[in-house]
Amino acid sequence: MMAGKKNMRVVLGSKNDCKLQAVRQVLAEYPKFGDAHIVGVEVDSLVPEQPLNLDATIQGAINRANAAFVDCDFTIGIEVGTM
Repeated sequence: MMAGKKNMRVVLGSKNDCKLQAVRQVLAEYPKFGDAHIVGVEVDSLVPEQPLNLDATIQGAINRANAAFVDCDFTIGIEVGTM
């Protein structure tokens, strides 16, 4: 690592192992994120536990990403819903 350069920190708004693995696999495909430190944090999606439409599912993902944006370079929100 070059002097003064820090590894990028990416935070997922969930501690769900499947979601974390998915983020790690996808970001590994992009050189910019190759040495990123990827962690999950528990946040509230502020939507029902099982969103029942696309709008609620998208809002849950946005809410997760916004809530996780602390001391990092990027955040990711993933919400699973039923449509």
